[in-house]
Amino acid sequence: MLLFLTACVTQPPSSDGPAGEQVSETDTADRPDQAKASAGAVDPQPFDHLPPIALQIGPLDGLCQACAAGGPDRAELAEAMLALGVPAVGHDAQNTDYQLVLSTWHSAGEARLSYRVSLFWNGQPLLAIEPTRSPLSVSSPATKVAADVLRRLEARRGFSRELLHERLRASDYAAIEWPAAAQDFVRRSQQVFHNPLFGAHARYTHPALPSARFDVYVYPVDRVDWAAPDVLIKHAQQIRRDMQALAQQGYWQTYRLGVDVEESWLLNGRPTPVLWFAGEFADKRYQPFDTFAYLTVQKDKFIKIRASIARNEAQVVDVQVLARKLLTGVRAPDESQFMQALRRAWAEIKRP
Repeated sequence: MLLFLTACVTQPPSSDGPAGEQVSETDTADRPDQAKASAGAVDPQPFDHLPPIALQIGPLDGLCQACAAGGPDRAELAEAMLALGVPAVGHDAQNTDYQLVLSTWHSAGEARLSYRVSLFWNGQPLLAIEPTRSPLSVSSPATKVAADVLRRLEARRGFSRELLHERLRASDYAAIEWPAAAQDFVRRSQQVFHNPLFGAHARYTHPALPSARFDVYVYPVDRVDWAAPDVLIKHAQQIRRDMQALAQQGYWQTYRLGVDVEESWLLNGRPTPVLWFAGEFADKRYQPFDTFAYLTVQKDKFIKIRASIARNEAQVVDVQVLARKLLTGVRAPDESQFMQALRRAWAEIKRP
């Protein structure tokens, strides 16, 4: 099932365009109002922060004897989930991170609805709610059935980043050591992305230079051999494509990027390959900016710095000195069991 992930993009969201991925850290717990809604005492209310879902109706094999499929059909459940706040409900599991398999039935002579729920992330099992007799009947509206299923999933943190990273055995990006400051630039924010392939991000800003920002990303190298000599060059090409996309989307009006510079820097007492390039762009108001990208590998992780500074402020910032301090201060986590398994799957695909 790891093959679903072989096509995943491991480049995290760009910081130069719209705001990066916003991750909700709020997990829904069982509450009295939820119990009432589950029992049908109140109308189901929309949910917040639900991801797109691929919904499938599962078979009844082995679930019960002398029972029959019952309850709303897939189309009715999909429409109900959309009304409850799911951004999209699709059929194709390969186009959606989360897959939900739902089996519903009722026993002979009974009107109460039973169901089993299985939740997956890119084919990886996350959570299973074993056969459950719900307080709903076979004739209950699809909205109430969908709301009951979604509440049970949220009560078990089904869509939370913590559960996802725990079940996948991903790296502990929350434990990354970020420098509190570098020169006069101070760490203002940090986040762990929901998708473990995107890793984590921290932003550094200057109190007297409102346009200047240094964004530092830590995320897994999308290669079987992260020590291969062309790793930095290949990934720099992807960074350039992402920057070009900003111009195509209208965030940059004009831009120019310089050539790749490959150097060996002494980081934490070790000679370390670093690739960097510089450029310039004009934003939507045609204000000129200098822009920079720095890239290196620590353990099995890329550490990438993206910096942008307005032209009228760039003269007072020694970008390279600051980049060295940030690359020296960040401590990436070890390779995870998740990435070990994923790299084994990649290697199998490449094997003749």
